Amino acid sequence: ESPTGTGKTLCLLCSSLAWRQTYAACSQASRISTSSAGVESIRQQLAAAAHGQFTPSPTFGTSDAVRVIYLSRTHGQLSQVIRELRSTAYRPRISVLGSRQQLCVHPEVSKLRGAAQNCACQKLVAAKACLYHSRVMEHKYERDIAGGLLDIEDLCKHGQQQKVCPYFLSRELANEAEVIFMPYNYLTDTASRRTLGTLWHNSVAIFDEAHNLESILSDSSSFDLRASNIALAIAEVDRTVLILQNDPSRFSAEGLTDPPTEIELRILKALLLKLETVIRELPLTGSPPSLTKGGEYIFEFFASADIHHGNVEELLKMID
Repeated sequence: ESPTGTGKTLCLLCSSLAWRQTYAACSQASRISTSSAGVESIRQQLAAAAHGQFTPSPTFGTSDAVRVIYLSRTHGQLSQVIRELRSTAYRPRISVLGSRQQLCVHPEVSKLRGAAQNCACQKLVAAKACLYHSRVMEHKYERDIAGGLLDIEDLCKHGQQQKVCPYFLSRELANEAEVIFMPYNYLTDTASRRTLGTLWHNSVAIFDEAHNLESILSDSSSFDLRASNIALAIAEVDRTVLILQNDPSRFSAEGLTDPPTEIELRILKALLLKLETVIRELPLTGSPPSLTKGGEYIFEFFASADIHHGNVEELLKMID
């Protein structure tokens, strides 16, 4: 801990990048021949690393390279971190990750929000109908992109000018990045973490402004489930059944290659109805009415609605 303006961010960046470069140099050196030429090459690499001038070779890669993941609360804070990185001698390959809402530049899809935006994007990409997505790979290795220190605003500006998708470009860059910048929730939220797959392998995570991390982790492990949410879900299942009965081709048109069967939807509706009943019959007391239980009660609660370890995976697949 240190007062604002004393250089905490620069200390974190420079020390982690210096450590990573030295680690990379040693890793490369261990694979170099012990011949006189190899020994001299080792000396040169280690000397360069000691002075912050080491550049990993293009073949130094994905199996043993340590990736630094830098996390902060907001993209505004991450942009400030990237600006500070520009003032140093380090020029690592970086990527900054954001959501479609922040990065989409498609003239129609960018106007949507939430699930509607995600579905529209996925539909266009699956049909190979998005010009912006189709140009990602040709822009991935551009000098200004691959070697630049671009924040989320820079990515969006580049995407608009060059008609390339910043969302998918940032994810392609992340696969080969030495440093990845992202908000806390990409690591603390299970669904977000799962979408990033192998990015977490052999990585070092740095939490900036970590004094509020405990509350963030608590929030990410909590959720609100209201009777009104269940009622809306039941209505959505009913609408899906009608589509399945009257216009089944709509599923394939929307990019769903394996739509649910009517039997699966009926089972899902029965579970939701039972869950709605369980919520309604909870023995609430006091003012305002409430019920407090230990954490393990959540399993008992869902089990009373016939939702348990034996069927939860299939249930989640149907919902997705």
